[in-house]
Amino acid sequence: MPPKPAALAASMDQNRWLPLIAAVLTLLLFGSMYGVFWRYSSELEAQRSLVRHDAADLTLSLMRSAVRLQIALERLQEEQPEGMVELRALADELGNSLQAMQRDLRDESYHELPGAAEIIEDVGHWLQGFKPLAALPRVDADLLRARFGPPLDQMIGRMAAQQRVALEAQRASIEEKQQAISHINRFAVVLLSVALVCGGLLVALLLRQQRRLEQMRDALGDRVAARTADLQASTERVTVLMQAVEQSPNAVLIADADGFIRFVNPRFTAMSGYSPEAIIGARLGRLPSDRIESGQVAEMWNALAEGRVWHAEIESCRSDGNKFWESVQVAPLRDERGLITHYVLTREDVSERRVYEARMLRRAQYDELTGLPNRVLAMQRLGEAIERADRDDGSVTALLFVSMDGLQRVNFSYGHAAGDHMLAAAGERLLELIGRYDLVSRFGGDEFLIMLVRRKGLDEVSGFLRRLVDAFHQPLVSGDQQVHTTVSVGAALYPLDGREADILLRCADTARNRAKAEGRDRFRLYDEAMRERMLESAQIEELLHGALERGEFSVVYQPVIELASGRPVGAEALLRWSNPTLGVVSPDRFVQVAEETGLIVDIGAWVLDTACRELGEWREQFGPYLHMAVNVSARQFDDAGFIDMVRSKLRRQKIPGEALMLELTERLFLDKDMHALDVMNTLSREGVRLAIDDFGTGYSSLSYLRRFPVRTLKIDKSFLTGVPEETEVTELVSAIVAMARALELSVICEGIETQEQMHFIKSIGTGFGQGYHFAKPMPSTQIRAYFAGVGVGARLGV
Repeated sequence: MPPKPAALAASMDQNRWLPLIAAVLTLLLFGSMYGVFWRYSSELEAQRSLVRHDAADLTLSLMRSAVRLQIALERLQEEQPEGMVELRALADELGNSLQAMQRDLRDESYHELPGAAEIIEDVGHWLQGFKPLAALPRVDADLLRARFGPPLDQMIGRMAAQQRVALEAQRASIEEKQQAISHINRFAVVLLSVALVCGGLLVALLLRQQRRLEQMRDALGDRVAARTADLQASTERVTVLMQAVEQSPNAVLIADADGFIRFVNPRFTAMSGYSPEAIIGARLGRLPSDRIESGQVAEMWNALAEGRVWHAEIESCRSDGNKFWESVQVAPLRDERGLITHYVLTREDVSERRVYEARMLRRAQYDELTGLPNRVLAMQRLGEAIERADRDDGSVTALLFVSMDGLQRVNFSYGHAAGDHMLAAAGERLLELIGRYDLVSRFGGDEFLIMLVRRKGLDEVSGFLRRLVDAFHQPLVSGDQQVHTTVSVGAALYPLDGREADILLRCADTARNRAKAEGRDRFRLYDEAMRERMLESAQIEELLHGALERGEFSVVYQPVIELASGRPVGAEALLRWSNPTLGVVSPDRFVQVAEETGLIVDIGAWVLDTACRELGEWREQFGPYLHMAVNVSARQFDDAGFIDMVRSKLRRQKIPGEALMLELTERLFLDKDMHALDVMNTLSREGVRLAIDDFGTGYSSLSYLRRFPVRTLKIDKSFLTGVPEETEVTELVSAIVAMARALELSVICEGIETQEQMHFIKSIGTGFGQGYHFAKPMPSTQIRAYFAGVGVGARLGV
């Protein structure tokens, strides 16, 4: 991202001080270098001074020559011929040394040697007198020694003294010069360090300046590139926007600040059939294709004046006269000052969506199978009818809950397609019964709602209910088949039974359930007794929660008797509930509630566990020929772990599957179809015996007797009420037993209470029975005593 102009300006302000800082660092650098040069010059001068002090060494050389000359004089006294030659040579050497000293006499360093000039002068005089005599062919040694020896000794002594003084002075001068040189070196190091630091700072400053210049150059380049890119992007955006508007799938129109159209894209022409020439110049809200009411036009301009976007769906007209629906949106465009410069108008053809929404709305409110209003629309219409009923004096509104009896049987016997045809035919028959202002709707499944309005009183509603029930005594035609069915109807009246739609629905449902419980093919009007039963069911449901944990349930056992021997072969486990609030509650009152709430799954598992544990103890005490029958609800069959649960109970008590009989209701066979068949086949392979409980009270059918692995039928006790007095009943029971024997099914007859009933059941070939004639249901301790008293059968099961 390129630097902002403010950052560049700040960077340029900082660069103004860089030339001054560079000049100062340059002066410091050159000053340091000059100081180092000056100090080293001084050091060289000191070195040269030390060299000049080496003149003392010449004095020492002169003294050495004089000493050798003195020694040569001594040898000459001893009349050694070679001594004269050496003497002359030493004299020459002394002369040479003297000449050297004389040449350097101008050097001011000799003035630092005390008596140096006098010694030079004395040596010169001595040589002037000595050399002529030494050059003679024959020389008197004693004369030479006497004449020249003492002066020579004196000069040597002076030279030695002078040499000692010169050496001390030279030593002091050397020490002083060395200290000076050391100071010079340290100062030079300091100056050199300063020079290096200044040079480094100058280099760093120059590099920093170079980097800043490069950054400024790059920043300016980035700004130029960014500005160029922005301009290019803006150009591309404008091009893309123009292409997008031209190729938009929606119609786009642009109007000026006064609302007159200045631009039309091709889509508008394709959608409306009007050419751009026919539209350009027209004003918003008054286009040739518009069918907008004046109120909508005013609303549009008010919204635009306030700066808001206006949107509406309107019906427009194409150039050929065909109408269609459009979604119209008008938005104002503003400049930098906030003033409106243009208006953008977008239009989309939503005709197909409107048709789809209407279709979906109908699907949401109407049943596809029957074409009748569904539950949602029915409840809405019921609410409206209640509001109207408040204004109508003396009229009665009734809500009828209708259930088709036998739909599950039709689905099971003839297939679901036949059941659908039956529902559609039932809907048509209901429509034939209602009046002009009434409503029939499908509530769901095999249930319908009928709303009766403007009825004069309860008698008129009751008369309609009788006609409704009688109408379904005639078979329904489903394709080539005729289906016989009945209806169970419950009715609730407004405002007698409730003033709200939900309350009326609940009351009608309660009355319908009562009609079904009383045997179907009838109607019932909701009354207070039903309300009390509904409240009782709610209380039972509340108290059922936690009853198992509180230990309120118990199991009693009713013996199953082999009629031929009169001995028990097993027992049926029956659930009992004793609650502190309700007391002893009959199974007829709480079992259905437990099934509806799902509590029956846990309760049933507990019953099965208790019964299997009891059976295991019986088999240890009385032998392996007793079986246990346990009732199982359809809700338990739905549980995914039901099969594993049964297996675990049998395995834990070491009971074979043949010793357990599960009693199932006929409704389970009809409702569950393939799922029930899979569960039953699995249990049958485990050896568990399956029995149909209360056979003959539900949807009895030979088809499921052949299809499902059933081994036992239990004839409901209601069939024994007229036995053996009533011929019709006895013939029906005889037919059931004969059918079971033909299918190789064993039969247990429930509810045997008299000796006559027992003889009749035995006479028609029934193998087993149970009822108060033999024994009432009893707890564990009592039934064990019963088994011990009467003995048990000698073969397993039924």
